[in-house]
Amino acid sequence: RNTLPLTLTYIFLSVFFAFLISIPISTLVGWSNKASVVYLFRGITSVIIATPNFFIAMIGILLFSVRREWAPVFGYVNDFPENLKYLWLPVSINTLILVAIISRVLQSSIVDTKGEEFVETGIIRGVSRPRFFLFYILKPSMAPTVVLLSYMMGIMLGATVILETIFSLPGIGRELVGAVLASDYPMVQGILLFFGVITVFLSFIGDLCAYALDRRVKL
Repeated sequence: RNTLPLTLTYIFLSVFFAFLISIPISTLVGWSNKASVVYLFRGITSVIIATPNFFIAMIGILLFSVRREWAPVFGYVNDFPENLKYLWLPVSINTLILVAIISRVLQSSIVDTKGEEFVETGIIRGVSRPRFFLFYILKPSMAPTVVLLSYMMGIMLGATVILETIFSLPGIGRELVGAVLASDYPMVQGILLFFGVITVFLSFIGDLCAYALDRRVKL
């Protein structure tokens, strides 16, 4: 069985939606001068980051599967769009965790970038607001976020073991669990080697993207 596409699908969906949500949140908090907003943001993100993903998954199942019946408790079908009914809850849980991590890093990076000399130069030159935000603030601020995300995507491959087991998704994480229980050591070694290669590759790509976003980054 080809279990990798399912795992990659909900990982990339989680990353995509996490970026869409994190950028406006980080920007608003980063430009806010209110200490209460910053402390509230840090408090919420800290709680989410500190909470194990399996606990968040169990709460999600209790709220949206058991009480509301908006998502199946477990299982999966390959037919589109029927499979979205099984994917949206694990994708949402992954997205929530990623939003907390990405927005926290991006917000700190935006605050640091605001104090750079080239930002003051852009203000003096009278750069338009959209260009100022995109090229003087957001672009260099994304560099550390991209590096972290490339590393996190490798870790998420390992974290899929928990979510795929909880939601009974036939992905590569659940395949790893099955191989361990069956004492299929060649399969276990192959999957772990694949995880390692992907992690190194994504870290390399993340460094290249960070250099493209901010030439001050040293490779």
